[in-house]
Amino acid sequence: MSPALRYALFEPSLIRRYAALSVFALSVLIIISALWNLNNLKDQAVNLATAEAASNWNKDLSFRKWATRHGGLYVKPNDRTPPNPYLEHLKDRDVVTTDGTRLTLMNPAYMMRQMTEEFEEFYGIKGSITGQILLNPINEPDHWELRALKLFDLGTTEIIEQSVIDGAPYLRLMRPMVMEEGCEKCHGHLGFKVGDIRGGISVSIPLTPYFEAAKATENTMLASHGGVWLAGIFVIGFVSIRGRQHEREFFTAEQKYRTLIEATSAVVWTTDPKGEFSTRQQSWENYTGQTWPEHQGSGWTDMIHPDDVEKIRRNWNNAIGSRSTYTDEGRIWSAEANSYRDFITRAAPVFIDRNTVSEWIGTITDTTARKQAEQALHKARDELEARVIERTKELRKLSLAVEQSPDMVFITDIQGTIQYVNPKFSEMTGFSRDEAVGSNPRMLKSGDTADAVYKDLWQTISAGNEWRGDIKDKRKDGSTYWASMLVAPVKDEDGKVTDYVAMHEDITERRRVEQNVRDAMKKAEHADRAKSELLANMSHELRTPLNAIIGFSDTLIAETFGPMANDKQREYLQDIHFSGEHLLDLINDVLDVSAIEAGKTELNESELELMSTFDDCLKLVSSRAMQGGIKINCDQKNGFPRLFADERRTKQIVINLLTNAIKFTPEGGEVTLNAVQNDDQSMTLTVTDTGIGMDAAGIKKAMTQFGQVDSSLDRKFEGTGLGLPLTRMLVELHGGELLIESEPGHGTTVFVNFPPERVISPR
Repeated sequence: MSPALRYALFEPSLIRRYAALSVFALSVLIIISALWNLNNLKDQAVNLATAEAASNWNKDLSFRKWATRHGGLYVKPNDRTPPNPYLEHLKDRDVVTTDGTRLTLMNPAYMMRQMTEEFEEFYGIKGSITGQILLNPINEPDHWELRALKLFDLGTTEIIEQSVIDGAPYLRLMRPMVMEEGCEKCHGHLGFKVGDIRGGISVSIPLTPYFEAAKATENTMLASHGGVWLAGIFVIGFVSIRGRQHEREFFTAEQKYRTLIEATSAVVWTTDPKGEFSTRQQSWENYTGQTWPEHQGSGWTDMIHPDDVEKIRRNWNNAIGSRSTYTDEGRIWSAEANSYRDFITRAAPVFIDRNTVSEWIGTITDTTARKQAEQALHKARDELEARVIERTKELRKLSLAVEQSPDMVFITDIQGTIQYVNPKFSEMTGFSRDEAVGSNPRMLKSGDTADAVYKDLWQTISAGNEWRGDIKDKRKDGSTYWASMLVAPVKDEDGKVTDYVAMHEDITERRRVEQNVRDAMKKAEHADRAKSELLANMSHELRTPLNAIIGFSDTLIAETFGPMANDKQREYLQDIHFSGEHLLDLINDVLDVSAIEAGKTELNESELELMSTFDDCLKLVSSRAMQGGIKINCDQKNGFPRLFADERRTKQIVINLLTNAIKFTPEGGEVTLNAVQNDDQSMTLTVTDTGIGMDAAGIKKAMTQFGQVDSSLDRKFEGTGLGLPLTRMLVELHGGELLIESEPGHGTTVFVNFPPERVISPR
């Protein structure tokens, strides 16, 4: 690599630093500008929509006031404008002209409703007049409008918010509507007086056109910022390249001299013609630690050993006087060694012409290492002898450790002939050291260990690897024992296997205990299976009388055979009917759990359209959700993948999760059902609620059979404590996984993961 190239790549440069800082500053400014402008685009879009909403609201209010001042408008009735049944209390609602034409009164609210409907049809802008006390129920407020009306009662004069209507973003504006004198004719009978807030007028502006316009402007803005950034980078790069060319030229010249100096380990120095340091000697300073003010002139002599100063000074002056080559020896101070070191110095004059010396150039070579070489050799010999002694001690310790090891140890050559056994070998096998050495480990084979095990052992250690396993050995007296065996190869410096070392640990007692544990587990599994079968049989026998109780109580409640004698009888029958259904649900859950645990549940699998499955499940739980004042969401805008599963069991999973979520969600809360396909083609079904939530202990308890989380809310619905455990079993039958994330006071999310092989269609 040339010096210029190495400099360009690795040497620090002010120009490069300034260029990097300039690029960084330019990039930061471009990013800040782009972010600021992008943020303003969105704000401008919302501000424009707000202005349009205010304009439409003012238009609606002006039209309403005009209609109010004129007392409404008489029109010919037709299918679109029939007589208003909510104005029947007005005597002059319907009139007949002198020519016999029948006319009906359109009050301001009636006119406004028709106008906003047609305006929405033509321009997409929604509008409505609504209130908490209504003349016409068709003007009933939605959830957002009802919240705004309640805020008007508290003194709020305007509500502006972004919201989603039918899956599209809207800007919604609502202001209160005050009773005026002309309003009493139609609404006075509802109890309103002039000056009361009768309701509100709302306008909803679609934001999609504004966001699309902002997006188009955003792309143009990003492109322009990118162009400015690239132009700036080009200018900075051009200026820095020209600057670097001048730096390289200077660096190349300097590098030649620097390379010459760095190529030697000697101290390089220069003096003026008088033999004094007239410029800073960096090499001298690095070696001696003497600073430039200290070694300036003849200060360098302070670094020479006091016993050598006079001799060196005399020889140096003689060389200067004769303008001849200078060579000398002595001792000089080394900052690194923090001591005086032996050296040899050589110098030669540099002539401008034949008789004029411009400077002296010399070197100092440290010769201490050469003199210390013999000392190092003697020291190395002594250290080697000490290491041999220490190694002998370590080998002795290792020998004692093997000899006294509680495990049986023996060593063989590569043919398997035993060369060494420790005392534990004789204790465990009954073979003496003399009997074992020279023999083959085959004498320990009991015949109960498969030949494949020994074949695998020899293949493994022959390849230079360790082998571990359990084998059954035989003692000299013919008795057997189980041993945990480790065989490892011993390799020389070249990695060649020279011997094998084996260790045997007697694990007979451990094997006996493990077998007892396995036997106990089999008995426990058999008892558990018997329990499940008993529960299934008992539950089946209980369902027949329960069905009769539920059926007869239902018939009596319906008064099929005649009316009830009194309300108390109806109350008791309803309690009997509810208790019977609750017990039947419990028995059904017990039957399902028992069937799964007994391994008798089979899946009737087919391709499922999840959207249809979700609709069926939502219909079944919607009434309970409505009773509890809970909103159920199901995001279907992207559709759902098809699933290969048991349809009845899949519905059971979804219904159990939705029912549980509704059960533990307070009034006004929400439950959301969704399903997404993951990157690995698996599918995750989620049920999220805004309910009471659970801590880690509650989750663990809820996942156990008959475990219920104690809460004030769950007293609205009784449970069996089997819902979540049964759901998890059904998910696992499909090869899936059920997970719960929850936090007290922040709701719960249940994740049901189906494996990729059960997902039919890609995203």
